[in-house]
Amino acid sequence: NKQCKLKGRARLMQISANVKSYSLYLSLGFNPVGNLCHYEISADLVQIDADITRLQLRCEPLSQDTVDACDALYRSIEGLSRRNEIEDSLNNKDHKPFIILDAQGQAIAYTTGAHITGHTVAQSIDAFKFLVQYLASSMSANGHSKTTLMFHIPHTEPDVARWLVSSGFRLMRQVTQMVIGPYSPFAPEALIYCPSITY
Repeated sequence: NKQCKLKGRARLMQISANVKSYSLYLSLGFNPVGNLCHYEISADLVQIDADITRLQLRCEPLSQDTVDACDALYRSIEGLSRRNEIEDSLNNKDHKPFIILDAQGQAIAYTTGAHITGHTVAQSIDAFKFLVQYLASSMSANGHSKTTLMFHIPHTEPDVARWLVSSGFRLMRQVTQMVIGPYSPFAPEALIYCPSITY
Protein backbone atom coordinates (compact mmCIF):
# COMPACT_ATOMS: atom_id res chain seq x y z
CA ASN A 1 0.00 0.00 0.00
CA LYS A 2 1.36 3.38 -1.00
CA GLN A 3 0.81 6.81 0.45
CA CYS A 4 0.75 10.22 -1.24
CA LYS A 5 1.07 13.49 0.66
CA LEU A 6 -0.59 16.61 -0.73
CA LYS A 7 -0.49 19.89 1.18
CA GLY A 8 -0.83 18.37 4.63
CA ARG A 9 -2.99 15.49 3.44
CA ALA A 10 -2.17 11.82 3.03
CA ARG A 11 -4.09 9.25 1.01
CA LEU A 12 -3.76 5.56 0.22
CA MET A 13 -5.65 2.54 -1.03
CA GLN A 14 -5.70 -0.28 1.52
CA ILE A 15 -6.42 -3.87 0.43
CA SER A 16 -9.62 -4.60 2.33
CA ALA A 17 -8.88 -8.29 2.93
CA ASN A 18 -5.69 -7.38 4.83
CA VAL A 19 -7.17 -6.63 8.25
CA LYS A 20 -3.75 -6.15 9.85
CA SER A 21 -2.79 -3.32 7.52
CA TYR A 22 -6.24 -1.75 7.97
CA SER A 23 -5.76 -1.73 11.75
CA LEU A 24 -2.25 -0.35 11.35
CA TYR A 25 -3.33 2.57 9.16
CA LEU A 26 -6.28 3.26 11.45
CA SER A 27 -3.90 3.47 14.43
CA LEU A 28 -1.71 5.90 12.46
CA GLY A 29 -4.62 8.29 12.08
CA PHE A 30 -5.98 7.34 8.66
CA ASN A 31 -9.76 7.44 8.28
CA PRO A 32 -11.69 5.19 5.86
CA VAL A 33 -13.69 7.30 3.41
CA GLY A 34 -14.79 4.90 0.71
CA ASN A 35 -14.52 1.53 -0.97
CA LEU A 36 -13.50 0.60 -4.48
CA CYS A 37 -13.42 -2.55 -6.60
CA HIS A 38 -10.33 -3.60 -8.56
CA TYR A 39 -11.44 -4.94 -11.98
CA GLU A 40 -9.17 -6.29 -14.69
CA ILE A 41 -9.15 -8.16 -17.99
CA SER A 42 -6.83 -9.18 -20.81
CA ALA A 43 -7.22 -6.64 -23.64
CA ASP A 44 -8.24 -9.30 -26.18
CA LEU A 45 -11.17 -10.44 -24.02
CA VAL A 46 -13.01 -7.10 -23.82
CA GLN A 47 -16.42 -7.45 -25.46
CA ILE A 48 -16.86 -4.58 -27.93
CA ASP A 49 -20.21 -2.76 -27.98
CA ALA A 50 -20.95 -1.53 -31.52
CA ASP A 51 -23.22 1.25 -30.21
CA ILE A 52 -20.30 2.73 -28.29
CA THR A 53 -17.95 2.67 -31.29
CA ARG A 54 -20.50 4.73 -33.25
CA LEU A 55 -20.37 7.65 -30.82
CA GLN A 56 -19.06 10.91 -32.28
CA LEU A 57 -15.92 10.79 -30.18
CA ARG A 58 -12.27 10.31 -30.94
CA CYS A 59 -9.40 8.93 -28.93
CA GLU A 60 -5.80 9.93 -29.41
CA PRO A 61 -2.52 9.53 -27.52
CA LEU A 62 -2.14 12.06 -24.73
CA SER A 63 0.50 14.62 -25.68
CA GLN A 64 2.26 17.59 -24.15
CA ASP A 65 -0.33 19.80 -25.85
CA THR A 66 -3.24 18.10 -24.04
CA VAL A 67 -1.72 17.76 -20.55
CA ASP A 68 -3.37 20.99 -19.35
CA ALA A 69 -6.81 19.90 -20.59
CA CYS A 70 -6.49 16.62 -18.67
CA ASP A 71 -5.31 18.42 -15.56
CA ALA A 72 -8.33 20.73 -15.77
CA LEU A 73 -10.60 17.67 -15.79
CA TYR A 74 -8.93 16.36 -12.67
CA ARG A 75 -9.06 19.76 -10.96
CA SER A 76 -12.83 19.73 -11.42
CA ILE A 77 -12.97 16.76 -9.02
CA GLU A 78 -11.15 18.19 -6.01
CA GLY A 79 -9.37 21.36 -7.04
CA LEU A 80 -5.98 19.66 -6.93
CA SER A 81 -3.50 19.43 -9.77
CA ARG A 82 -2.14 16.12 -11.09
CA ARG A 83 -0.24 17.84 -13.89
CA ASN A 84 3.16 16.38 -13.01
CA GLU A 85 1.80 12.84 -12.88
CA ILE A 86 -0.14 13.29 -16.12
CA GLU A 87 2.98 14.64 -17.79
CA ASP A 88 5.10 11.78 -16.45
CA SER A 89 2.71 9.27 -18.00
CA LEU A 90 3.86 10.41 -21.44
CA ASN A 91 7.04 8.38 -20.85
CA ASN A 92 5.22 5.11 -20.09
CA LYS A 93 5.94 2.79 -23.01
CA ASP A 94 3.94 -0.19 -21.72
CA HIS A 95 0.65 1.59 -20.91
CA LYS A 96 0.34 4.69 -23.04
CA PRO A 97 -1.93 7.51 -21.83
CA PHE A 98 -4.90 8.53 -23.97
CA ILE A 99 -7.41 11.35 -24.18
CA ILE A 100 -11.01 11.34 -25.46
CA LEU A 101 -12.26 14.38 -27.39
CA ASP A 102 -15.85 15.19 -28.32
CA ALA A 103 -17.05 16.46 -31.71
CA GLN A 104 -15.99 20.00 -30.76
CA GLY A 105 -12.49 18.88 -29.78
CA GLN A 106 -13.08 19.29 -26.05
CA ALA A 107 -11.42 16.88 -23.62
CA ILE A 108 -14.07 14.71 -21.95
CA ALA A 109 -11.95 11.80 -20.62
CA TYR A 110 -8.37 10.67 -20.19
CA THR A 111 -6.28 7.94 -18.63
CA THR A 112 -2.67 7.95 -17.53
CA GLY A 113 -2.76 4.21 -18.20
CA ALA A 114 -5.08 1.32 -17.39
CA HIS A 115 -2.68 -0.17 -14.85
CA ILE A 116 -2.35 -0.19 -11.07
CA THR A 117 -0.59 3.18 -10.81
CA GLY A 118 -2.64 4.90 -13.52
CA HIS A 119 -5.79 6.93 -12.97
CA THR A 120 -8.75 7.69 -15.23
CA VAL A 121 -11.28 10.52 -15.41
CA ALA A 122 -14.39 10.68 -17.62
CA GLN A 123 -17.26 13.15 -17.88
CA SER A 124 -19.80 10.41 -18.62
CA ILE A 125 -20.20 6.66 -18.67
CA ASP A 126 -20.26 6.71 -22.49
CA ALA A 127 -16.91 8.52 -22.57
CA PHE A 128 -15.52 5.94 -20.15
CA LYS A 129 -16.85 3.04 -22.25
CA PHE A 130 -15.40 4.55 -25.41
CA LEU A 131 -12.01 4.93 -23.73
CA VAL A 132 -11.95 1.34 -22.43
CA GLN A 133 -12.96 -0.13 -25.78
CA TYR A 134 -10.42 1.99 -27.62
CA LEU A 135 -7.65 0.87 -25.27
CA ALA A 136 -8.56 -2.79 -25.77
CA SER A 137 -8.81 -2.50 -29.57
CA SER A 138 -5.61 -0.46 -29.84
CA MET A 139 -3.58 -2.90 -27.75
CA SER A 140 -4.88 -5.92 -29.67
CA ALA A 141 -4.12 -4.22 -33.00
CA ASN A 142 -0.57 -3.40 -31.93
CA GLY A 143 0.46 -6.84 -30.74
CA HIS A 144 -0.34 -6.34 -27.05
CA SER A 145 -3.56 -8.34 -26.91
CA LYS A 146 -2.56 -10.10 -23.67
CA THR A 147 -1.88 -6.85 -21.82
CA THR A 148 -4.00 -6.53 -18.68
CA LEU A 149 -6.33 -3.54 -18.34
CA MET A 150 -7.31 -2.62 -14.78
CA PHE A 151 -9.42 0.02 -13.07
CA HIS A 152 -10.40 0.90 -9.51
CA ILE A 153 -14.15 1.59 -9.54
CA PRO A 154 -15.75 3.38 -6.54
CA HIS A 155 -18.81 1.70 -5.00
CA THR A 156 -20.64 4.93 -5.86
CA GLU A 157 -20.41 3.95 -9.57
CA PRO A 158 -22.49 0.73 -9.76
CA ASP A 159 -23.46 1.31 -13.40
CA VAL A 160 -19.79 1.50 -14.39
CA ALA A 161 -19.04 -1.68 -12.43
CA ARG A 162 -21.97 -3.51 -14.03
CA TRP A 163 -20.82 -2.49 -17.51
CA LEU A 164 -17.27 -3.69 -16.85
CA VAL A 165 -18.57 -7.07 -15.69
CA SER A 166 -20.85 -7.36 -18.74
CA SER A 167 -17.80 -6.57 -20.91
CA GLY A 168 -15.81 -9.43 -19.41
CA PHE A 169 -13.89 -7.73 -16.59
CA ARG A 170 -13.32 -9.74 -13.39
CA LEU A 171 -13.48 -8.41 -9.86
CA MET A 172 -10.05 -9.14 -8.35
CA ARG A 173 -10.28 -7.53 -4.90
CA GLN A 174 -11.80 -4.69 -2.96
CA VAL A 175 -9.82 -1.80 -1.53
CA THR A 176 -10.55 0.87 1.09
CA GLN A 177 -9.63 4.48 0.46
CA MET A 178 -8.08 6.00 3.61
CA VAL A 179 -7.02 9.58 4.27
CA ILE A 180 -5.42 11.87 6.80
CA GLY A 181 -6.59 15.49 6.77
CA PRO A 182 -9.34 17.25 4.82
CA TYR A 183 -11.28 15.19 2.31
CA SER A 184 -13.99 16.19 -0.16
CA PRO A 185 -16.12 13.23 -1.24
CA PHE A 186 -16.19 12.70 -4.97
CA ALA A 187 -19.54 13.58 -6.57
CA PRO A 188 -20.40 10.61 -8.86
CA GLU A 189 -23.01 12.57 -10.77
CA ALA A 190 -20.34 15.01 -11.96
CA LEU A 191 -17.49 12.79 -13.20
CA ILE A 192 -16.31 9.21 -13.21
CA TYR A 193 -13.00 8.94 -11.37
CA CYS A 194 -10.96 5.73 -11.22
CA PRO A 195 -8.01 6.36 -8.89
CA SER A 196 -4.67 4.61 -8.95
CA ILE A 197 -3.52 2.43 -6.05
CA THR A 198 -1.85 5.53 -4.60
CA TYR A 199 -4.80 7.98 -4.75
